[in-house]
Amino acid sequence: MNDNDQKRKQKLIIMITLSLVGCVLFVIIVAFGCALCDNLIDYLYDRIHAKQQITQSNNKNSEQYSQAPQQNLQSAPEINNSGSPQAQTLYAATPVTDFAYDFNEDYKSLKITRYKGEATTIVIPESIEGFPVTCISEGWFQPEEDTLYNIIVPKSIKEIEYKAFYSIKGTINIDISNLTYIGAFAFCESDLWGTIIFSNATKYVTGCFASTKITTVVVQEGVTCIENAMFAGCANLKSVTLPSSIKEIGFGAFGVCKSLTEVIIPEGVKIRYLNDEGAELDAFMGCTALPPLNRLKIIESGYKGIFNIP
Repeated sequence: MNDNDQKRKQKLIIMITLSLVGCVLFVIIVAFGCALCDNLIDYLYDRIHAKQQITQSNNKNSEQYSQAPQQNLQSAPEINNSGSPQAQTLYAATPVTDFAYDFNEDYKSLKITRYKGEATTIVIPESIEGFPVTCISEGWFQPEEDTLYNIIVPKSIKEIEYKAFYSIKGTINIDISNLTYIGAFAFCESDLWGTIIFSNATKYVTGCFASTKITTVVVQEGVTCIENAMFAGCANLKSVTLPSSIKEIGFGAFGVCKSLTEVIIPEGVKIRYLNDEGAELDAFMGCTALPPLNRLKIIESGYKGIFNIP
């Protein structure tokens, strides 16, 4: 074998060897690549699966959170009628579907026209469909006899119409000082209790608080008139404070308030006491617990009626 043949043979061996080495390296690279790809797929799968679990958990929590107001997230302070918070209490939100409602005349706010539910705790919503609820209409609620209710009225409410809470027994959580209008006999014969701050910023119509459980009335400066029968028949009423601005008190305004023992009238104030012959009820008629000196003070302010029941 000559030198050329030997060189060709060596080159062939080298080429075959290099090819074998290349094949082995290729197999190794492919195997490593497959393993790496498999690990990468497992990693991505685990990440995607974990993300799905987190998303599902968040959705579940979000759903629970959105439902939470129906359980206990809507709160309302128990307030006396002077507007002073007494305790923060959580109430179950009443579903909006339990109410019928309509636009007020301004078409910018709503009024509650009817309660359709059966629960005894009723939380009136502050807004519905993005519109503030500002009024409670006449006849919106027909209470069951001998049933105690717990009604929470939000601060968005500005007007209470005729007999809206008439004869409702139980608790009425409302800030009276937040209202601008209270219709005739709105709370008459209800269990409304506490102190009434009688403000010039609110329009009151006949008999708003007649036969309720209020204990104190403070009429603020600027008020000039107390309408007919406003507090008539309030058996628990003990104290009334009148301002120097008061000019007129309607017939029967404090009639038959049998527990009334104090009427504070500023010195020198003269009041026109109205009388209605048909009603036959003087402003302080039936206020039998008033002491003599307090009766004299009322008489000096211009009262010509009687205190006892004939």
